[in-house]
Amino acid sequence: DVSVSGALIVGGAAQLNSTVTVAGAATFEGAVSVSGAVNIASAVGIGTTSPTNDALLTIKDSGSANPMARISFDSGDSDVSNGVKIGYTAASFAPDFEIANGDAGIIRLSTSNTEALRIDSSQRVNIGTTGSVNGYPLHVGSSGNTQVLLTAAANFNSTIAFGDPDSSTAGQIVYAHNGDQLRFHVNGNSTQSMTIDSSGAVGIGAEPSGGTALDVRNDGVLEVES
Repeated sequence: DVSVSGALIVGGAAQLNSTVTVAGAATFEGAVSVSGAVNIASAVGIGTTSPTNDALLTIKDSGSANPMARISFDSGDSDVSNGVKIGYTAASFAPDFEIANGDAGIIRLSTSNTEALRIDSSQRVNIGTTGSVNGYPLHVGSSGNTQVLLTAAANFNSTIAFGDPDSSTAGQIVYAHNGDQLRFHVNGNSTQSMTIDSSGAVGIGAEPSGGTALDVRNDGVLEVES
C-alpha cells in the first residue's frame, strides 16, 4: 500500500498496484493506473496542478491540439469507443457537453432511487414511465393523472406547434394569456381557424363577437348533417 501524509504531485505516468491513501491534495499530470482503492482527503486535479476550489475533482486536458476533458466508462464486453462518455465534445470557447452511451443501452436519470427520465437506444424519451412506444419519440406517464404544464408570462402565449419539412408552424394550438383566449391555427401561423374566448363563446373563421355563443364567419353557412 502507498500512504502519503501531505500533498501528492505526480509529474509523469504512474502505475500503482495497491491501495493509495493521500491525506492532502493529489495532482496527476500524466497517465495513472491504479489496481487498488484510492483514498484522497482533499481535492483531486487530473491534468492540472490547480484543482477548482468548489470541486472535489477537476479534469483538464490541454496537452493536445484538440483537448477534450471527459470521463469514459468501459464495460467488460465493450471497448472505450462504445462505452459511456461524460464531458466536453470539443475544445472551443463554448464547447458542447455530452452524456453519451455508445452501446445499445439506455441513459437513465433517477432521484430518490426512482427513475425519472429514460432515453432508450432508439432515442425515445420517457418521463415518469419506462415503457417506450413505437412511433412516439416522447412518452410522458405516471401512476395517476398525467399532466403537462406550459407556463408563459401574463401578456404572452403558451403554444403547441405542429410542423413538417415545409413549415415549423403548420398548425398551432395557442392559449393567449392576454385576453384568455384558446386559438386554433391551421395552414400556418397566420390562419386563425377557431377561437374560444374567456366567456366560452366560440368563433369559427374569426373571434366571437356580439355576445353570441357561436359566431360563424366567412360564408356564414353552418351545415349540420346526421
